Amino acid sequence: MMGRDAVFAGKPLGIFEMGQPLPDPASHAIFVGTEYDGAEFSVLFEAFVRSGGLAQIDSLVIGLWGEYGDTSRQVVDLLVAHARALPRLQALFIGNISQEESEISWIEQDDISPLYVAFPQLAILKVRGGQGLKLGALQHAGLRTLVIESGGLDRRVLAELVQADLPALRHLELWLGDEGYGNNSTGADLEPLLNAAVCSNLHYLGLRNADNADEVARTVAAVPATGRVQVLDLSLGNLTDAGGEALLAAGQNGHFDGLQLLDLHHHYLSDELMVKLQALPVRIDLKGQLQAERYDDETYRMIFVSE
Repeated sequence: MMGRDAVFAGKPLGIFEMGQPLPDPASHAIFVGTEYDGAEFSVLFEAFVRSGGLAQIDSLVIGLWGEYGDTSRQVVDLLVAHARALPRLQALFIGNISQEESEISWIEQDDISPLYVAFPQLAILKVRGGQGLKLGALQHAGLRTLVIESGGLDRRVLAELVQADLPALRHLELWLGDEGYGNNSTGADLEPLLNAAVCSNLHYLGLRNADNADEVARTVAAVPATGRVQVLDLSLGNLTDAGGEALLAAGQNGHFDGLQLLDLHHHYLSDELMVKLQALPVRIDLKGQLQAERYDDETYRMIFVSE
């Protein structure tokens, strides 16, 4: 079960509670989130604003903000409205919601583009939930890390990233998800992204949790730009020998010579191919070998999280 992240931007969460002092922002990422039987998020957030000490917060985590179907629009609006109270904000996570609170595919995001101008100091932006997510005109001079975790990411988000202007970006992590929950991207959508300016200076590229992991692997292996990253992370998906062979051939042809880590953990590769991959001149993570399951003459290879 996918739980709530306990650490963000290198700091443990410090949970804000109404009527209680704000946890120390120097040693905590401040968490603001409601419960299904708790106060409305707007009431909780206004209490958070009145608590004082916001000017010292550099890492902020937003948890549950409402009932099923409520989008993150109110979260974005509240953050923008109170941006002046958060002048040091450098790391923002919208949607640190456990599977017990909501399946990842039920988390309704919205247009987050107003955040880019509101928080010019932002260096880390993480979003959980791909439903309804709109990046808009993504332009930010200082953003270094962008993470989007989803059970199914629409190709429209990839197209928005192709047009993004993020000169400082070094870490791009996308959880592509399951076709049944919104992942409609193909290699034809990934190739222009991998060749786009937004990927030109990456140290880390993650195309994770994909139910079309073989197609992702073949695309990555065919795009020269992916050979420039230090960490290539294709983990958490349903990679089989079909995609693994493409990675092997690329590695044998020197495509990954500059790579420090090829992360494939949580996969469906055969023992034979794992041995061949381990012979490549790159550190490789092959933990979490899984076996396909058959039901009613159908073969299933589950990704880490979909619904």
